[in-house]
Amino acid sequence: MKMNSLCLPEDLKEYLKALDTIKDFKTSEAGRFSLNKLDDLLLHRVPSILDDAEFLKGDDVEYGHPDDPHHGQEGCYMVKGVNLIKDCVDYDPFGLLLWLPDFKRYGIWDSSHFVLFAFDESVSWTDIVKEMEEYIDAGWNMDFRFSSLLLPWPVSPYQDEMEYSPIAVVEEGAES
Repeated sequence: MKMNSLCLPEDLKEYLKALDTIKDFKTSEAGRFSLNKLDDLLLHRVPSILDDAEFLKGDDVEYGHPDDPHHGQEGCYMVKGVNLIKDCVDYDPFGLLLWLPDFKRYGIWDSSHFVLFAFDESVSWTDIVKEMEEYIDAGWNMDFRFSSLLLPWPVSPYQDEMEYSPIAVVEEGAES
């Protein structure tokens, strides 16, 4: 995978290039974790299923977003994502922290509910490094200071078949 196809921000690339040893952060809900090195980053297609997601409409909760052009259909969106976490002691590392190149934002993937949360587009890697644990823990705490549910249309393709696991993109246009 060519590094430029990942569309990584410069501050992230510089940070990962500078890693001599992988740094562990010890206070996350996920337990101890480590970052992928720059050369180990891969592009994935990450499933996002919005029909079970809760949305507020006035004082009521509705399931599925009313503007979703595929609301009520059996399938999912496949969002491009670069997993930044290599290892995690207490949790599956995939999705704890992602770069979402088509949205030019960082986010997290809730692997239990198959939805993506994105951080505000103003959030840089430099910001995340200062409070890495807080950003990762946003997935457990639903701390909306940090993230909001990612609405994947019209940027990400929809597929009619359900997918529950990320799929690695092995070369431009091909998937494994």
